[in-house]
Amino acid sequence: LHRLIRRQRQMCIRDRLSEIRSMGFNIVYLNGVYQGESAFAVDDFFNVNPDLGTKEDFERLIETARDLGMKVVMDFIPNHSSQYALKLISRKLSQGIIDTQIEMLSRLFGKRPGELTMDDVLSLYVHFIPAPEMSDQELKANYPKYTLHYINGRRVMVKNGDTSRNETNWKDTAQFNFKNQKVYEYIISILKYWKDRYGTEFRYDMGHSMEELAPGFTDRIVSRVGPIAFAEAHWGKGQLLQEKRVIATQDQHLYWVYRGLMEGKARASDLADALKEQKRFYPDSSRLMRFIENHDEPRVASFVRKDMIRALMVLITRALPGIP
Repeated sequence: LHRLIRRQRQMCIRDRLSEIRSMGFNIVYLNGVYQGESAFAVDDFFNVNPDLGTKEDFERLIETARDLGMKVVMDFIPNHSSQYALKLISRKLSQGIIDTQIEMLSRLFGKRPGELTMDDVLSLYVHFIPAPEMSDQELKANYPKYTLHYINGRRVMVKNGDTSRNETNWKDTAQFNFKNQKVYEYIISILKYWKDRYGTEFRYDMGHSMEELAPGFTDRIVSRVGPIAFAEAHWGKGQLLQEKRVIATQDQHLYWVYRGLMEGKARASDLADALKEQKRFYPDSSRLMRFIENHDEPRVASFVRKDMIRALMVLITRALPGIP
């Protein structure tokens, strides 16, 4: 039954591509492709979410999109993996399982798959070995932004995913250690794996934060993988990313303005003021993406009437400059 449901979901996506193309869209962005706890807490960057299908199913989806003249965009998540990824890799190593994830990690460290150790893997993450006199309860109380693991019989504290400004605490994610140069190579290997085999493009998650956390990160990625389709960009970082060959950036700021309009919390003059303000920071050649919802925000239908959704769609596709 599970296999049947999974196949029906995958076929539904593939079969609807023709309908989507007929509406004038030439790019489809797939969220949550990787195997993981959630779309942004990834266990295995080299495998697909089994609830969506297999790699063979994904390849057929790509072929269908290509035949229709469409490009497929998937997420590029450079800041973190899931915390569970460490347990998954540890289990594979202890059981002698060799798959793409283990092969790629082994190659990263210049080792054969049977030689890879969890110390190698841990070096990719921000972590520390706690003092033996501290109890588990004390560790959890004193380090709320870390997750306690038992790996090969010893305790390890791994930092939860966070932005460069330490303003969040994503407890299901594990923060990559950008002081280790191998992290850059690991991320590049992930992108090249999907691009070389399937021809996918990428949405750059947390693009604004990465340039503060690891200055020059975007340049290093683009020089090896090529231009990035589009990026998440807060904190006024959109133009900076576009100058680094990110083709377009999501305009989060204007989203909040026209969302306020739909909720009755903003005025039309606020939208006009926001557009004028943007002209001060973005040249006319800028490519800003307009959207009415994304994975970080509630579905627009949950707070806006249906007729207002239509008005909002007309606004971002016909009236506002940028890419709808």
